[in-house]
Amino acid sequence: MAELAGFTRLRHPGVYAELHTTPKGLRSDQIDPLRRRHGSNEVRHDRPAPAIVQFLATFKNPFILILLFIGVIMYITEVYLADPEEGPDYMGISTVGVMILISVSLRFWQEYRSGRASEALKAMVSTTVSTTRQMGDTVVTAELPIEQLVPGDVVQLAAGDMIPADMRVVRAKDLQVNQAMLTGESMSAEKTGDPVAGLEPDRILEAGNLAFMGTSVVSGSGTAVVIHTGDDTYFGAMTEGWVRLVPRPASTSG
Repeated sequence: MAELAGFTRLRHPGVYAELHTTPKGLRSDQIDPLRRRHGSNEVRHDRPAPAIVQFLATFKNPFILILLFIGVIMYITEVYLADPEEGPDYMGISTVGVMILISVSLRFWQEYRSGRASEALKAMVSTTVSTTRQMGDTVVTAELPIEQLVPGDVVQLAAGDMIPADMRVVRAKDLQVNQAMLTGESMSAEKTGDPVAGLEPDRILEAGNLAFMGTSVVSGSGTAVVIHTGDDTYFGAMTEGWVRLVPRPASTSG
């Protein structure tokens, strides 16, 4: 979070220079290299796990674990330690095995099908953001899917917008942002484009000129420059259960 704290102290020209962009946005030739470096603007933990991982996860069910325990005990007592004269008895362990297979298969199919339905619904509802970029000699402001954002993009914010990345606000008009997802506070936070001096990294959410992924614009409008995307955002770190409070090498060069 030290890098974010550094951006709070910069004036507008310094913000643009640090992110190798301009008020007109990134050039078209900068986009692909930045996307290859930073990847899609998605948080890893929001992506569906592979089918094999989902299948193995179904074994975490307490009922399945109990059946597995019973199966192990039956194998030891009825097969491994079976009376040599009577021979091993596979009936009990086979019955338990069939019960485990049916339970796991049904649970996996239900969760896999519901996950596919959820992904299909998300694909139908594509979230976009108003982004300014330079296309040759022309400056274009258009709606882009949030997954396509890269550090250095210039974003136009308005009431009702979701904040799609960690961003430095450079212009604000009565801009109020709901940060309840990150702070738990119901009151919206006012955002401005003014530099903030002396803010410690562990108080980064108090920055009046930063907007964070996962929050939303309540009222007003503004312009902001993307600093971090995807897993590099504050929200991305929170989903892993920790927040980085130490400096890390800058990764925003163009």
